[in-house]
Amino acid sequence: MFRYLRFILVGNKRIFIGAVLFLALMSLDGIGAPYFLGKFTDYMNNSDFDSSMYTVFLWLIFLLLIVLSKFLFIFFKGKFIQNVNYQLKNIHAVNSVSKENLQQSPSSYITSITSEVQQIENKFINNVFTMMLCTLQGVVTFIFLMNINVLVGLLFVGLGAIPALIPKLTKKWLKKGTTRWQESNDQYIGFLTDFLEARPLMKRFGVVNNVLKKLNEKLGVSEKNYFKMDFNQNIANTIIGLLYVCSLLIALMLGISSVQNGYMTVGSLLTIYMAADRVVSPLITVASTYN
Repeated sequence: MFRYLRFILVGNKRIFIGAVLFLALMSLDGIGAPYFLGKFTDYMNNSDFDSSMYTVFLWLIFLLLIVLSKFLFIFFKGKFIQNVNYQLKNIHAVNSVSKENLQQSPSSYITSITSEVQQIENKFINNVFTMMLCTLQGVVTFIFLMNINVLVGLLFVGLGAIPALIPKLTKKWLKKGTTRWQESNDQYIGFLTDFLEARPLMKRFGVVNNVLKKLNEKLGVSEKNYFKMDFNQNIANTIIGLLYVCSLLIALMLGISSVQNGYMTVGSLLTIYMAADRVVSPLITVASTYN
C-alpha cells in the first residue's frame, strides 16, 4: 500500500500536503464536540447561563472552522485525484504502444483506463485519506482524553477497542471473496470483448444465441461473486457494530458509578464518553479500511 502511495505522490506532493493540512484541522472535531458539550452541561447544571451562552458561541466558531477546513480539504483532494487520474490513464496509453504490448487486446487497456483507474480513486485514494483522518483524530482525541481522566478514559477506550480485532480475524476470508470476484469479473469482461468484436461472424454462422448464453453464464457468476463479496463485508461490519455498541454502553454504565461517588461531574462523563467514541470509531474504521 505504502509503495503504491509513494508512486502516485510523484509530482503531487504539494497538493497532497495541502489536503493533509486541512485534514489535520478536521481531526480536531474529535475534541470540539465532547469538550463544549461537557462544559455546557456543567454550566447548565450550575445555572451559570452567561457561561453557557459564551460556550455555545465558542462552539459555533469552532464548527465554522471545521466546515471551512472540510471545504478546503475537498478542494485539494479533488485536485490530487484529478492529477493522479490523468497520470495513470496516460501511463496506460503510453504502455499500450510499446513493442511488447502491441499484441494485447484493446479490452484490457480500456478496462484499466476506465474501471480500474476509477476503482483506484474510490477504493484506494479515498480510503487513504479516510485512514489518515481517522488516525489523526484518534491520536489527538486520545491525548485530550488522558488529560481529563486517565483511568476512566482507558476503560472506555479499552472496552471500545475490542471490535477492532474483528477485521484481523476476517482479513483472509474477505480477501478470498474479493479475489474470487476479480477473477470472475475479468473473465466476463474478456468474454464480453470477444463477443462484441465477433458479432458479424456470429450472425453469419447463426450462433448468437449459443454465445449469448455463455456470456450470461459468466455474467451470472461475476454478479454472484460480487454479491458474496459485498455481503461478507456486511457481515463483518455488523459484528463490529454490535460489539462496539455493547462495549461502549458497558463502559458508560461503569462511568456512572464514578459520578455517583463524586470522582467527576456529569459533564466530564459526557466529555469522556464522546471523546472515547472519537478514539475507538476511527480505530475501527482504520482497521476495516486497511482490509
